Amino acid sequence: MSSCGTLEREPKTAYNELGKVFVVGYHRISENGKDWTRKPQDFKKDLQKYYDLGFRLVSIKDFFNDCRTKVPAGKKPLIMTFDDGTAGQFSWQIVNGATVEGSGGYPKIDPDCAVGMLDEFYNKHNDFGRAATFFLNSNPFYQKECPAAWKKKLEYLVKTEREIGNYTFNHDNLGKLDFIGIKKTLAREQAKIEEALPSYEASSVALPNGILPKRGRWLLQDGSYGGITYHYKVAFLVGWCPALPPYHKEFDPAMAQRIQADDEELAKWLAHLKRYPEIYFISDGDPDRISIQEKDKDLLDRTQLRAGTKVVIYNGKKKVSESTVVSKKNRLAKIKTSDRGVYYTFHSAGIPSRIESLISNCKKTGLNTLVIDMKDVDGLLGVDLDVPLAKSIGAKERIYVKDLKGLIQKLHKEGIIVSTRIAVFKDRFLAKKRPDLALHGNSGSVWVENDGVNWVNPFSKEVWKYNVDIAEAAIMAGADEVQFDYIRFPEKGRVENISVPKDKEKYYAIEGFLKYAYERLEKYDASIAIDVFGVMSWLKDLDISITGQRVGEMAKYVFVVCPMLYPSHFDSGFDGRKSPVDEPYLFMKRGTEKTLKLIAGTDAKLVPWIQGFDWRVKNFNEDYVLKQKKALNDLGINSFLVWNAGNKYAITYSALGK
Repeated sequence: MSSCGTLEREPKTAYNELGKVFVVGYHRISENGKDWTRKPQDFKKDLQKYYDLGFRLVSIKDFFNDCRTKVPAGKKPLIMTFDDGTAGQFSWQIVNGATVEGSGGYPKIDPDCAVGMLDEFYNKHNDFGRAATFFLNSNPFYQKECPAAWKKKLEYLVKTEREIGNYTFNHDNLGKLDFIGIKKTLAREQAKIEEALPSYEASSVALPNGILPKRGRWLLQDGSYGGITYHYKVAFLVGWCPALPPYHKEFDPAMAQRIQADDEELAKWLAHLKRYPEIYFISDGDPDRISIQEKDKDLLDRTQLRAGTKVVIYNGKKKVSESTVVSKKNRLAKIKTSDRGVYYTFHSAGIPSRIESLISNCKKTGLNTLVIDMKDVDGLLGVDLDVPLAKSIGAKERIYVKDLKGLIQKLHKEGIIVSTRIAVFKDRFLAKKRPDLALHGNSGSVWVENDGVNWVNPFSKEVWKYNVDIAEAAIMAGADEVQFDYIRFPEKGRVENISVPKDKEKYYAIEGFLKYAYERLEKYDASIAIDVFGVMSWLKDLDISITGQRVGEMAKYVFVVCPMLYPSHFDSGFDGRKSPVDEPYLFMKRGTEKTLKLIAGTDAKLVPWIQGFDWRVKNFNEDYVLKQKKALNDLGINSFLVWNAGNKYAITYSALGK
């Protein structure tokens, strides 16, 4: 029943908004029939064929960036793209060496160029739409008779609901460029676009010849060079098959597929559509709703959907269920997260007198959070949790906290929030007991860090499940939050020898794990927090390449981000400072400012870790702690956690008591 009490009508067709999507790629539009060329008369036939088959044009921004399908119910979205920015795609009509005056302040458009034919078709069939994306290089739509008129062309495209995309400045082979080279060519083209369209943010990027970077694939989405910054949701390959929607679990934003618009490829895929219509995208007509088939429900990636989006599941034409994507802000309002606290090992948490001391000191200092180990870097569970894999490998040999539920209840009665820490991918015990789950080197053997076998494989789904099983057990015992630590690859040893799938980079594993954790734990009113390397706040490409941590992207799947901005962990000379360890205020302030920028727009809460230990510090005292806290307070942040591996907090309590 609907909200107004009337029966809902069964749709005329079975909606399938997780189906395959036609993204067609055109290059030259010309009578010259060379490779990568479509003749004008064939392009006109293509448009009519698309229309007759029920396709309707949609923009990349709407479909891939915003996950909105603005086509009528029962129709199929079509994304049309053009590479290289040739004159055959868009040219002014030339007579006697000069442009012909048109309307609206623009020269007349050549009716045989792609834009001219699209406009003509739109005038006859308004319901087809006119969205299209033009991927440009440094010399867009060049015509020798009017070389300076390209800016007007870009203006016209945007005015008529078309999009501009980035195709690199000089049609560069991204596989031959380093980090700086990738950012430079994309930023230069972004600057070229902004020369005609100030502040225009291109919606996407296409890869010349479909060649991916050897390293730095994340730079296809975000980067800056020479003061120019770009942000692209999706990068397109050259071909050769239909694409997946951006909220499909197998969608890769760095490798979105296209169909090449030539006779052979178009015919092949249009024939495939007619033969297997059930696997293709069929719109439900509502851009704020995603309708999928029940058999595909496990393929839906809800983390990519906008808050407020309705998700409707059908079995054929029969509606099975409906739900709404809840915003992170709304969820944060319902849950408790880390606020102001300290860290305890499970050894300390298992000693009643240490718990009583904590409670007493919380009352004296205003602290209200305890972070407790569930699984440490040795891979041992010192807490009695029902996790089958931990039991089978012997990770529960010694239990320090035998009644976690009782402990949490005791802390809750004292107003203390409980966050449960899990060291995820640094797990010596699992790596040694299950070598098949350990991190491997390029040679195929288990990868060894400087001091031995320490790491499990961040790409392993079994490893993911194991750690989220622990998190779920902690939540079911009453924990307010699970805090994932060591969600990265190792940074010590011969890291260049670590084996990574050929079609992936390290960040795929890290973000994949967090997506999986979010999906598994979404049903609970509990917070998900992450600990991240302090240096990652500086967004250095080499560090991302080594660790796989992209803080801004990771923040999308969690409620709390905890950067470990310990001054002692920054080497001499870092960020232009001779001795970072001696500047606790400066490095806490700089790191926090940078992290705030990285997580802006994610609605994640920032709770930095404060250094509460004396390693490398000449005179560790109350002032050292208070300088870090003051840096946070000066930025309007009152939440923090204090780390001391030995749980020795006398100086911290004394400082905060002041």
